[in-house]
Amino acid sequence: MACIIVEGKTDKQFIEFILEQLLDIKKDTFDIEISDGCTQLKESLLKKLTSTYIANGIPLYVIYDMDNKEKKPRQDEIVKLYKDNDIPIIKENIFLLPNDSDYGYLETLLFDCVPHDRKFILDEFDNYADKIELRKDELPYLSLPCHHDKLFTYANMQLNINNNNDQSIKKRCHYAPEKDGLYKFKIDSEFNPVIQDLLEFLKNM
Repeated sequence: MACIIVEGKTDKQFIEFILEQLLDIKKDTFDIEISDGCTQLKESLLKKLTSTYIANGIPLYVIYDMDNKEKKPRQDEIVKLYKDNDIPIIKENIFLLPNDSDYGYLETLLFDCVPHDRKFILDEFDNYADKIELRKDELPYLSLPCHHDKLFTYANMQLNINNNNDQSIKKRCHYAPEKDGLYKFKIDSEFNPVIQDLLEFLKNM
């Protein structure tokens, strides 16, 4: 049994998919808890970590985004956050998305799961975002596009593409930008070598 702490709902869905579909690990051998971000910990989560997991000797693991930081400072930041709340987390039990070494987020890894022949969708979004950026002073009331917007744009188009009964795509990860919508991405260890680092971390829990 192990407890994995992630930042949000999408991270939880993604890790569940990896464990169950790629590693064939049964759901009753792990729990995934959501911390709702990485700057503070909810009181309800702290109580659960202490009473349910630490009290029963269940190891804790953290899978967060690397963001735009170096690995060691990011690890130190996470260890301190939990230590300040009397939760013991060691660096060896931390994995930073996308691959525990590069800057980025879960979305960075998912971008790597876009088939090569569909990368142009992401490129066109970048062109659009660049043009908005150039005119941001003229549009001070608008929010500039971010990496979440880019992913949602691809996801919506992916839904239409995948409705053509393409049987060659077998395994996908659910990505849910909305409560009632599941957006599918192909996740395959051979297709996406970046995912190997995460697979090894999860196998060794």
